[in-house]
Amino acid sequence: MIITNVMGLPEALVRAVDSQPHNKPGQVSVTTLLKGTKDIILTERHWDEIEVDVADLVNIIFGKATHKTLETEGVDTFAEEGLSAEIDGVTVTGTMDSYDMAAEIVDDYKTASVWKVIFKDYKDWEMQGKGYGWLLRLNGFKVKKARFTALLKDHKKTEARRDSTYPQKPCVVHEFPITDADVYEFERFARAKISEIKNFRVMADDAIPPCRPDERWAKETTFAVMKEGRKSAIKVCATKEEADKVSAENNGSFVVERVGDDTKCMGYCNVAPFCSYYREKYGKGEINE
Repeated sequence: MIITNVMGLPEALVRAVDSQPHNKPGQVSVTTLLKGTKDIILTERHWDEIEVDVADLVNIIFGKATHKTLETEGVDTFAEEGLSAEIDGVTVTGTMDSYDMAAEIVDDYKTASVWKVIFKDYKDWEMQGKGYGWLLRLNGFKVKKARFTALLKDHKKTEARRDSTYPQKPCVVHEFPITDADVYEFERFARAKISEIKNFRVMADDAIPPCRPDERWAKETTFAVMKEGRKSAIKVCATKEEADKVSAENNGSFVVERVGDDTKCMGYCNVAPFCSYYREKYGKGEINE
């Protein structure tokens, strides 16, 4: 990966960003498995060509600083310990931020946006926790619960005072039990993803199917029924037909199409320049344009 420094930021920030591949050959981490298969393969193939500016990697720097600060071990805990297990010839790895052997709890620390909490967007955390539970059990450890502690970077005290549904503190804990069914669910998911990676790896870049909608953080196109002088929509509908019907029942209203997009593709995917789905949908043309 090529790390640029367009703003001329201090060299310490550049050094804080790891430009080495996350996975070694023959290995794949639990967190990597949560990404789209096309994303995974294009990252492998084009690692040396991927260009990212250090100013766009501040979240990674925040995350590293947080993990370094919390990297402590107690009598019955270990921190930043890597575990692995094999599936169909591929080594699945995972590094737990902390594991409490006495309480049988695996902890993970995150830096996140308040919007993740507001929308209760915990699906990826829950699958990651199930993956760690799977690794722990296969390596002879018991685990009853996964606990994710998130430090909210954009928390606003004024908003918390104004809105009782807004996160009341800049720190949120999301925890859930790890059951036999959860461990089985992750193994089934991991086997399917590894099989898909192997099958797609023989394809040319553009032939690999696009990442799934949830992996692209896709937002569907909706139709908002609006009215002059009103900021919020009377109703947001999934289809234009439904919106037209609502509009007909509300004199003076009109329908506004809110075009959906793929949030990850638009601003959070390092391999977008090499992805045919991105080029075709967002009109970016060929890679070397």
